[in-house]
Amino acid sequence: MYALLLSICGALLAVVALCWAIRDHFIYRKRLRELHRRNLTTQRNLRHLGNLANEVAHEIKNPITAILCSAETLDLLIGPELDPQHRKSLHYIKEYGDNLLRLVSDFLDLSRVEAGKIEATCESVRLRPVVDSIIGLLESNAIKKQIRVTSELEAEDLTVFADPKHVKQVLFNLVHNAIKFTPENGEIVVSVFQEITRREITVTVADNGVGIPAEELGKLFNPYTKGESHPIAKELGAGLGLALCKNLIELNGGAVQVESERGKGSTFSFRLPCAKEEWKERVKGAVSRAYERKEPLFGQRFLVVDEDTGSRESLSRLIEAWGGVVDRVSMAIDAVEALEQSSYDAVVIDDTLDGVYGHELARMIRQDLKVLDTTIVVATDGSGHQQLARDSGADSCVEKPFNGKTLLASLLKSGKYSVTH
Repeated sequence: MYALLLSICGALLAVVALCWAIRDHFIYRKRLRELHRRNLTTQRNLRHLGNLANEVAHEIKNPITAILCSAETLDLLIGPELDPQHRKSLHYIKEYGDNLLRLVSDFLDLSRVEAGKIEATCESVRLRPVVDSIIGLLESNAIKKQIRVTSELEAEDLTVFADPKHVKQVLFNLVHNAIKFTPENGEIVVSVFQEITRREITVTVADNGVGIPAEELGKLFNPYTKGESHPIAKELGAGLGLALCKNLIELNGGAVQVESERGKGSTFSFRLPCAKEEWKERVKGAVSRAYERKEPLFGQRFLVVDEDTGSRESLSRLIEAWGGVVDRVSMAIDAVEALEQSSYDAVVIDDTLDGVYGHELARMIRQDLKVLDTTIVVATDGSGHQQLARDSGADSCVEKPFNGKTLLASLLKSGKYSVTH
């Protein structure tokens, strides 16, 4: 009888719990529908606000243009006859009108980029004419503050594959900002260079201006935050130009970064893909110079994975003697981390200190990490691992012991370009 009562009580409790669960389920579904409805309403309101802001911005451009043209006309017709105080007022109208026009243009461009309405029409763009054009365009601004603006190009024919309008717009914004935040008698240097091991060209704009506090650097490229702890950072963070630069460069397959120290200046840089034909010519020249220097692996980067210290070091030093750059690890986990963080032309793998065979690590690199553009050379001891190495996705298998000629024959087939005997 007691057991029956317990069973009945348990069943009643189960029914009550089920009823509560059903009730909570319906309440949850109701709240979820309400949240979904509010979310849709918010998105619709944001779209309306965005469209309204764009329409207002477009409407503002017309009166600003009229004001600027009128100010320019007054300056040309009666500017010399004005007394200094009135000429100063006219100067303010032109200067702040230009700033307002640039702000509105940046806002419109940034809105179009974020909405996916701007596409990059990429072509080969030589950077020397672009740099000279931007420096010439902003020369008068620099002269007013007695700032020296110079350029340093590693080669005259450096060419990127990007939208020329976007490249000019980004460089203009960066140089304009550098002039704006560099004190009188300062210096700005625009540099363009390329690492031969990368298919990218880097453009930097460095100044010796006021600099930016470290805590504000992460906010510079976000158009929805403002710097608060420092007046200069606040002024930079309030603008849209840097956010637009970041979006335009990323749209063209590149990246933007900044380095700065308060009181010592700032360096803004962006990377863009190198034009394909120029890359081939530069690589061809690098290979020719490598043979002349007896460095057949010049400009390539390698990862050597080997549990044995002596073998790992001697192999690495041989590759370095051939002109290569080598990273050394003894464990598979370190090799995986290195491949996730860096790009290599080739990986030479032997057994690892944490018990992973060379062919197992090769399979992990190909299948798990999805590293497809790096040559994998597996070293084996000849005990039946050759077939396993081939099945793993490795490009070649070298049986130990091997000499330099055998190893070089495999490594010469690696990299972004190949070198034949």
